[in-house]
Amino acid sequence: MGAPEVGGCDEVLRHVWPYLDHETDPPTCAEFERHLSVCASCRRVVQFDRKFKLLVRRCADAGPVSRSTLEALRIRVEAELRIRPPSQQA
Repeated sequence: MGAPEVGGCDEVLRHVWPYLDHETDPPTCAEFERHLSVCASCRRVVQFDRKFKLLVRRCADAGPVSRSTLEALRIRVEAELRIRPPSQQA
């Protein structure tokens, strides 16, 4: 892949959220989509993250989130990623 931001699966997985948030430039986005067109594993991760973000948006309280809540969530997500890294999910 030509864009420096997008390489193999590891690079794609590191940039899923900026891609989903439309924060990638057009050339990188095109490279990302080319990779997704041939990689079922990355496609599944992107589909999961897209659904996850939609659910969070739908369920999120519009009010401010406390630091302790953010920290608790960060710890849980990091623990889950250590148990089952996204690149190893089916």
